[in-house]
Amino acid sequence: MDKFHFISSEKIKKQIEFIITIDEMKNILRRNLVSDGSRRENDAEHSWHLAVMAMILEEYSADKVDISKVLKIANYYKIPVTTWGAGGGTQGGVIPVCGGIVLDTKRMNKIYEVNTEGMYIECGTGAIYKHIEWAANEKGYATMHYPSSLTCSTVGGFLAHRGIGVSSTKYGKIDDMVLQMEVVLPNGDIIYTSPAPKHAAGPDLNQIFIGSEGTLGVITKAQMRIYEQPESRQFRGFLFHNMTDAFNAGRELLQKFKPSV
Repeated sequence: MDKFHFISSEKIKKQIEFIITIDEMKNILRRNLVSDGSRRENDAEHSWHLAVMAMILEEYSADKVDISKVLKIANYYKIPVTTWGAGGGTQGGVIPVCGGIVLDTKRMNKIYEVNTEGMYIECGTGAIYKHIEWAANEKGYATMHYPSSLTCSTVGGFLAHRGIGVSSTKYGKIDDMVLQMEVVLPNGDIIYTSPAPKHAAGPDLNQIFIGSEGTLGVITKAQMRIYEQPESRQFRGFLFHNMTDAFNAGRELLQKFKPSV
């Protein structure tokens, strides 16, 4: 006897809305940008199941306007949106476990300005961090942020996960380095955080979005601090007889000298 599968009316409604959303995306963005990850098997247990329906938007993500259009449609149909950077994470945080839209941001990789007077670099959050480091190096400056994933992760990825890396003991973590951000909210509104660091005029919106892992909005542009490159850099390693001595030495070193570790 053949095995029958029954799909609830609510699931059918979600499937229809998903199809409509794909068509709307194509219309507003006028590009062949949709990779429909749902139609993979002719099996009622898998195909058209919301958990595996993922519309991958990868051909267009160039600026805040397109991101805003996508989020407005997603908000209207109550479709989940997962923001994707360079895929360098190891914890599976960007897997679209609820289906919906996977928003690939790597095309937002433009470096707009290296400002040597204001000491910042402005870039799209899809830029690989190593690329903005190179842009700063060309003018004699550096970002002084060197996590292990420097060559394969985006600016937006570091901001969304509150990144930390080598040299952070001296120059700070990613949340100490960002000056201003452009953010698209879930309803499609576009906002700009204050460029004034450590201001007392209202809440610091940077710290609300940094570390939010894409849950509060899509960061599309950022101004990051740059520093003059050190005249010389010397690296030293030390061996200790036990962990207690190592921790005590590290504590004294950081309290007295605050070196780049």
